[in-house]
Amino acid sequence: MIKIGCSCRSINNGVRGLYSYLPGFWRLPLLYSTSTKEGKHSLSSTLPNLLVNSLGFSSQQSHSTSAKLAVTRQAVGATRVSEFDTVENAISVIQFFNQLGFQQSDIRKIVCRFPRILVARVGKTLIPKVKLLNEFGISGSDLVQTVVMNPSILNTQVGPAIHAFRTVLGSDDNVITMLKRLNAIYIGISAKYLILNIELLQNYCSIPIDKIRKEICRHPKPYLMRTELFQDNLSRVEKIGISRDSSMFNYGLQLITAEAKIKARLDFLMNQLGFKPEFLVSNICLFTCSIEKRLLPRHRVLQVLKEKGLIQMNYSLASAAKLNEPLFLKRLVIPFEEVHEVYALMTGSTVGSLTGRGFPKMT
Repeated sequence: MIKIGCSCRSINNGVRGLYSYLPGFWRLPLLYSTSTKEGKHSLSSTLPNLLVNSLGFSSQQSHSTSAKLAVTRQAVGATRVSEFDTVENAISVIQFFNQLGFQQSDIRKIVCRFPRILVARVGKTLIPKVKLLNEFGISGSDLVQTVVMNPSILNTQVGPAIHAFRTVLGSDDNVITMLKRLNAIYIGISAKYLILNIELLQNYCSIPIDKIRKEICRHPKPYLMRTELFQDNLSRVEKIGISRDSSMFNYGLQLITAEAKIKARLDFLMNQLGFKPEFLVSNICLFTCSIEKRLLPRHRVLQVLKEKGLIQMNYSLASAAKLNEPLFLKRLVIPFEEVHEVYALMTGSTVGSLTGRGFPKMT
């Protein structure tokens, strides 16, 4: 395994000390110059307009992304800021990525996947994170691909996680793979528990480290949990009949994690919604859908529509779950004002983003 020194070394958060480190940052003072505010305000007075003019968003996309940003900031208790200040900061963020060589399409994907990036502080947050990634050998096209795939890494402490990935996986390519795939929560878990879990696994069974590394890269989540829970899962694998000496032990870990998800869905579908086993057997699609993102919001919409006599009582959740998002909105949300607020609230969006301009016309 590759051992490296502590990755948590202090980083100067100031912009001045980084000008010579990242090309093009001699222009950064322009981002903060008060003399440019009037020009920026005339460029785009609202965030949706900025997204359209600078990043090529459609009108609907820009309003939806702005709404998601507002909901996210409220959820984390952010203080209220003016629209002008938000646009000012977003301009700085966009220029920052431009100067690093990101294309317009790259920045658009980043903002779509992680709208909070628009309110990140360039000097205090983005520059130190990029510097840290550069120090670990993640630069150029690797940096672009990593940030585009997983923008949240610029909003979390990645140094300890990179150290853990390098120690366990032994390859910078594998480290980059993990950073692209894992969100901020799992990156934090990796920093705390990955090394301990893999040491425990190696002591528990005789699986070669190369095979462990391969499975972590393919299916990382079974290895990313508190160590006491991971240890419990090791015991559970043996209880289902897979010996610790078996080459199938790794697959057993993945099965145990999948079992937990299936139990959660079964509890929701049978105990909370009252579906019978025979119904679930013939509607397997329900097991592939997220409870929070799809099943629960759509169940609530159907519930309201049925209570008000707007659709037939026998319209099933399985039928609604199979529809893609635009088609579900078109058929079961947009035509019925009674569920606009319900669906917007449960999906973390706004009524305006559901019914705004650019939505396909009813036919």
